[in-house]
Amino acid sequence: MPVVNHEGSEFHLSHTEEDKLNEFQVITDFPPEDLPDVVKLLRNHGWQLEPALSRYFDGEWKNGSEEVMREATHTPSRVADSLAPPVLGPRPLSFTTSLPVVRPLPANFRHDFRTIGLNGRSNTVWSMFESFSYDGNPFLFVLLLIPRIINRLSATIFTFFCTLLSLHSMSGGGSSDKPKISKVPKAPTRETHIPVAEVLGDTKDKDEFCQLKSFDPDISFNEALRIAKEEFKFILLVLVGDTCDADADADAVDVNSRLLLEKILLNKKTVQYLRKIDDELIIYLKCVQELEPWLIAQQLGVRNTPEIYLIANVSNKTSHSETVSSQRLSILSKLRINSLNKFLQSLTNAVERYSPELVVNRTEMHELRMSREIKKLQEDAYMKSLEMDRVKAIEREKSLKLAQDLKLKSTGQQLNWLKACVDELQPLETTEAQTTLQFRTSSGKRFIKKFPSMTTLYQIYRSIGCHIYLEVYSSDRAEWVSALQEKISQLAADDGVLCFKHEQLHTSTTTTITADELGDIINNELASFDLEQGKLEFNFELVSPFPKYTVHPDEEISVGQVLQLWPNGSLLVEAFVEEEEEEEGEKQ
Repeated sequence: MPVVNHEGSEFHLSHTEEDKLNEFQVITDFPPEDLPDVVKLLRNHGWQLEPALSRYFDGEWKNGSEEVMREATHTPSRVADSLAPPVLGPRPLSFTTSLPVVRPLPANFRHDFRTIGLNGRSNTVWSMFESFSYDGNPFLFVLLLIPRIINRLSATIFTFFCTLLSLHSMSGGGSSDKPKISKVPKAPTRETHIPVAEVLGDTKDKDEFCQLKSFDPDISFNEALRIAKEEFKFILLVLVGDTCDADADADAVDVNSRLLLEKILLNKKTVQYLRKIDDELIIYLKCVQELEPWLIAQQLGVRNTPEIYLIANVSNKTSHSETVSSQRLSILSKLRINSLNKFLQSLTNAVERYSPELVVNRTEMHELRMSREIKKLQEDAYMKSLEMDRVKAIEREKSLKLAQDLKLKSTGQQLNWLKACVDELQPLETTEAQTTLQFRTSSGKRFIKKFPSMTTLYQIYRSIGCHIYLEVYSSDRAEWVSALQEKISQLAADDGVLCFKHEQLHTSTTTTITADELGDIINNELASFDLEQGKLEFNFELVSPFPKYTVHPDEEISVGQVLQLWPNGSLLVEAFVEEEEEEEGEKQ
């Protein structure tokens, strides 16, 4: 039964009376401090809106005579009900009801509540309640138990008479046999899961009921609560007794549960309505003979079967000290099972009453999830952009390093050729026999040079390479120095190399730079880049035409050992052609 809290006072109302109070508040918009007087006004008018509204708008409803109020008619007024707009969305905080809270079962309940005895205890689940002991005054203990015993006794008597009425309604009232009330057992009798086919038995239209999307016979109670909490769905909790056909023990069959299944739950009208709200519902149908539904019955205080509850995640205040209601899994209604019409009416009223709140919460949940997904996509895109920038930075760094390495390599080659050219200017003093070689370049230049017999083929290559590098084909020392000075100036202006960027060379004709000074400049550049004079790379080869013989730059073979070059010879300087140029020439 809903409880309305207001400034420390409690008003125990039925669901219908709470609906009337909410409609009265929507129409009149009375201040919260008038709540006790409004409840008194509605009670004096039999919770009929039309006379209560008429009295309220007279202006003196607080000071009026209660006897006049009690003369109000108890005839239902359809006019006032039709004028009252439906209550949509969450109800005002002052009128938020206090509903029973449903909690999930322990995650390891099958281990904690197993039916195997340990340490000499009884081998029943019920034995866990026998561990309680009291060592105080027995008289005080009895006094403490008396109120609880009275409450349980009255509840049992009330449930007994309600079940009698339910049986009378479902059976048509024509049976003279006394109905048998099935109670929840003191301990579960089935350790394994009871199949849904065994629970439903041979009930008519059970196939149509099992086809509902909201009905999953294998779903656990905790999973159903989780879905209902996260997706704001209703849970139709159905707890039935033993409905199996037991010929050997016919008295063990719960007749009430079978009647509920046959005439109410599996009725076509019920199935049609459940299909209508199929996307907003979770159906949990179990027999209390097995462990999980038995524990649920113990939590909800169910003593007799069958029972049907409607559960959802709604606004609920569990204590008077709470100033703001919070979302909790709560029992919305204990559905009436006296007849099919009463069941459908109670189910429809509860669903229509709380659907607006669940729809609002579900919409907010979807918007929140969508915003989270959008935020996650944005974060992923941002992280991907950062990763791409990092990769680009690494590639840029690699390309810069590669370019720097290429520049350093080219610088080393240029400095090695300059060093070789300076060494070539050194005077050659020898008494050895010499060979005379005539060279002809691919551009048509001809020049003659003499080499001692001990000159290696590599040294000949180096000498010819210096002529080609400086584009000087004479042995004039002054011309070589001028060409070296001009080459250094060109390298200083070339961005493809790193050398001579800080060296100030004066190329004017009035400035004279000796070969030794040029050598010092080149050596300083080699030292600044931590380079040593290495082996030269040649982009040409020397070929003797008659007979054709290719001379290789061998450091072990001297010119005197080559018959084609001693005591004289003629060599062609053939430049290497790049493979790409050859391929282009073939295509042309």
